[in-house]
Amino acid sequence: MPRKRTIKEHKGLPARWRFRFGSYRYVVPLGQEHLWDGKKEFTLGKTLAEAHRTFAERIADVVDADTVGELLDSYTVRVLPEHGFKTRESKTTSIHRLRAVFGEMGLNAIEPHHVYKYVDLIGKKNGPRAARADWEVLRHAYTKAVEWGLVKRHPLMGQVRLKKAPPKERYVEDWELLEALKVAPPMLRAYVQIKLMTSLRRKDMLLLTRDDLKPDAIHVKPSKTADSSRIKLRIEWTDDLRNAVKDALAAHNRIGSLYVFCNSKGQSYIHPEKGTANGFDSLWQRWMKKALAETKLEQSFAEMDLRKKAITDEDNVALSSIRSGHTEQEITKKVYRLKGARVPAASGLKLENE
Repeated sequence: MPRKRTIKEHKGLPARWRFRFGSYRYVVPLGQEHLWDGKKEFTLGKTLAEAHRTFAERIADVVDADTVGELLDSYTVRVLPEHGFKTRESKTTSIHRLRAVFGEMGLNAIEPHHVYKYVDLIGKKNGPRAARADWEVLRHAYTKAVEWGLVKRHPLMGQVRLKKAPPKERYVEDWELLEALKVAPPMLRAYVQIKLMTSLRRKDMLLLTRDDLKPDAIHVKPSKTADSSRIKLRIEWTDDLRNAVKDALAAHNRIGSLYVFCNSKGQSYIHPEKGTANGFDSLWQRWMKKALAETKLEQSFAEMDLRKKAITDEDNVALSSIRSGHTEQEITKKVYRLKGARVPAASGLKLENE
């Protein structure tokens, strides 16, 4: 029997989906053509996000699934479009792995021991973080299955307990940063200074515009919580912060961009649809490579390590939590505080003079 052909563009797509002639298409099941404008193959859209939206609208009133694979297909087209690009990409990868193992299993057949075996298998192959990410997708898919009336109760809720992978710890020492800054481009020098003073996430840093620079403060609406807690920040000016912002704007003064940090064309580094910043990432990597080769820096550090450093170096946890845009101080303490809590030494035993 000839080997089944694997098409790269079809990998991870829901059942009956394909990518052909620059568009995502749905192969209509026999007898259902009347539901899809009489077509045997229906064009969903040119982008994956558009395809998900179109498909979700078409099946809004038809939710049916007998297997885990069919549930994951419904989850893909009904839930994933609500998320941003990176989350969709991550969950799509998890769905592809889950479908390969559980796809043919009946919805009510899955049990906790199946999940534990899966987590052990994927953990050894792809790492504990990937395994946990897959479990979270599966758990949420079954939550939606209850909501959609596909199952009467969640078969896994409260019965699977996984250890959380410890956060990556990399505290950048002051001397390391000073060494690296010796060979940093002017824009990155300003970027680092502003990052340390504001604790802003990379996306919010790269989306800063001149309009955000108000007379009283830098006004920021963190993108990560824009649709949830809707936190807003006003980062008050200091002389050092003003000077760092002036340096950032001066780095591309000839272009006259709206953005505080921009590429050579004056545009934001953030991709409007994907949320990625490939150009900025490349710039950062070239800087690290040069710093390792020409300075005393022995270990590179990531952009996100500077946010952790800024949060850690602030002794006041409450202030640090507010500045970083966290809704709870516990998030600040558990994930971002890399140094131990500062405490005074206790009184020792008073010894008699000999």
